[in-house]
Amino acid sequence: MSQAQEFFSSIKAFAEEVHNNRMIDRDSIFYKIGFDGDQHRLGWVVAPEEDALGEWLDKAEFLLEKQVVLFVGMGGSINTIKMLKQILNIDNAYSFDNPDRELIIRELEEIKQRHNVILSDIFIVAISKSATTYETHEIAKILKSIYEKEGLDIYEKMLWIIDMPNKGQLESRGWDLSKMTLLPIQVDGSTDIGGRFTSPRTALFLLPALLYLRDKSSIIKMMRWLRDWEMNSEFQNRVWEFGSLVIPSELESNHPFVCIVMPESLSSAYEPVRVWTNQLFQESLGGKVKGFDPKTYVAFERELSELYPFIERFNMARIETGVLDELASPSSDIERLAIINLSLEYVTAIIAYRYSRKTGEILNFVTQPNVQLYKQKMKSIDEVSSGHKIGLDEIIPLVRENLKDGIKFVELVYYGPDNSVYENLKNIGKGLRTDVLELVFRGPDWNHHAFQAAPMTSHTLFVIVVDERADLSVKKVAQATVDVLRDYDVSHLYLWI
Repeated sequence: MSQAQEFFSSIKAFAEEVHNNRMIDRDSIFYKIGFDGDQHRLGWVVAPEEDALGEWLDKAEFLLEKQVVLFVGMGGSINTIKMLKQILNIDNAYSFDNPDRELIIRELEEIKQRHNVILSDIFIVAISKSATTYETHEIAKILKSIYEKEGLDIYEKMLWIIDMPNKGQLESRGWDLSKMTLLPIQVDGSTDIGGRFTSPRTALFLLPALLYLRDKSSIIKMMRWLRDWEMNSEFQNRVWEFGSLVIPSELESNHPFVCIVMPESLSSAYEPVRVWTNQLFQESLGGKVKGFDPKTYVAFERELSELYPFIERFNMARIETGVLDELASPSSDIERLAIINLSLEYVTAIIAYRYSRKTGEILNFVTQPNVQLYKQKMKSIDEVSSGHKIGLDEIIPLVRENLKDGIKFVELVYYGPDNSVYENLKNIGKGLRTDVLELVFRGPDWNHHAFQAAPMTSHTLFVIVVDERADLSVKKVAQATVDVLRDYDVSHLYLWI
């Protein structure tokens, strides 16, 4: 048995034992790297039974009758949906992940005009595994007030996707459970999958797949195909090789900088693919152990020649997911995305497994303590202090002035409602300096897909850019972010435009 086959066999056996409520081996490496406290988080390894999948799809089929479906969530609860929406061009699906009231009102009007519908034709699917996510509840409350202002019963226009044992959290936040429609994130009602591991076997993949395929038998067939490939030894060997690029056994040093190369066929969803992958690696592996400070850069095949100097200079591990096409021959982009997502989840687990075995220091890949830290900080904020006020064209000169020795990456994070400002930031960031790679993201979503790694990083300058027109709830998130970065003495700039 190869190392790859031994790993896959062992993690699956462990995950299935715990998933089926059998005895937990607390001496197992998988317990040490795959539990969040006493919470099992390896359920994504366990393929759902087809009967349970069929029953869940029967309950979800009513969404096919809705003219427009609006998904609400943050981070891992929405990133898979964003990818499928764009890659498959699902015309009647939309995603909201910014708790800015004016932005929400504007986007609702655009949706109504585009589809020639009225508000009552727009159905809401709110997603929060814990049922507690601050931003998701803020967006849901804004939508509730908008719908009720037009005399609509929000309970007839909304579905919540949660871990069912958490439904009391909805009630404690003012929702009437007796009127609510609920569905579990996991088709069998289990609760052992963490947010960023919810693709491709949970509601977050299955719901947009249902809206696109409109045929539950096609989804069941696709899940069967995915399960069969997961058990294939060639597939397992390839995925093991990907993880070994980051944690090689024959070298003393690891390769924490990772360039993940995606097939060109997925480039129509460039941004959501980038964000989903970034969250998986940054939140799973970053900010956990001292001295292993990963940075993930997601590129597409056409960009390789441009990125090659950085890959060489930073000694980046290059994971080319396109080889899975040659191996598994997916028949569609939805299959391609499913197998790439599952592969990268396994790669993340393999990196944590190999690092823990190699160094003797446990790298737990399912926790996110720094994200929890920022959330706690945000709850204590009563007033928001403004940052250094600056013009958009002054940002890059200021960033250049603050590039200290050792900085290899600059992350610009925009907290605001204006898409044109965000696009401008992406453009002005290009070519910042020949020895620096820049990444541009949107807040507050960034807090759910990259912040975990930020407080322990030493090679990144974070530029927090807050739009004065942003909603107060968004400004609070930015303030909490800056407070944590300051507490940890991480290089950052706090700017208001």
